[in-house]
Amino acid sequence: MKKLIIILVALFAMQTTSVFAQTTDIVDFQAILQDVTLIDVTAGDAIVVTFATADEYNNGFDVITPVTTVEVTALLNWDMTIQAPDLEIVAGGVFIPINNIGVWCESTGTFTFGTELTCAYTTITTPKGLTNAAEDLITNGSDNAGDPSETSFNLNWEMGSMEGGMNGTSMFDQLSNDDFTVGTYNTVITLTLVTL
Repeated sequence: MKKLIIILVALFAMQTTSVFAQTTDIVDFQAILQDVTLIDVTAGDAIVVTFATADEYNNGFDVITPVTTVEVTALLNWDMTIQAPDLEIVAGGVFIPINNIGVWCESTGTFTFGTELTCAYTTITTPKGLTNAAEDLITNGSDNAGDPSETSFNLNWEMGSMEGGMNGTSMFDQLSNDDFTVGTYNTVITLTLVTL
């Protein structure tokens, strides 16, 4: 009987040891969260202005249609700059200073200027005159990371209106001073989003 008890205890001990035997390995799981930054001109990406009357040359255009609609998607806070080279005649070599073009902004998303966003150019009388160098247009206020439902804008264009930071000399006077000549001029305006 003693032998039977010893054999049972030994068998039980071996089974207990087998139950607790384990082996492990690991899975290395990595999540990479990259910044998503996108600026998208959704409409108004081709603007044409025609000066054809003395009034247009003297007073310019303070309302140009279409407006340019812009949507921003950014996981981080951001600043938007704007710049353009001078308008150049199609034949080349003759230029209209870029500060004859102005822009002012309207927020069409849920974020507003003065809270999540800042912009010094928000009315028809305070447009930003464009420059060759990149300058701030819309910047971070209290936290402007968001999607297009929050960060969408209308860019309203002016040309020759002499408002705000634009060229203070009329297109008529610049033309009559031989600063440039009649013809078709082009430029490319660049909007750049920089995350902070």
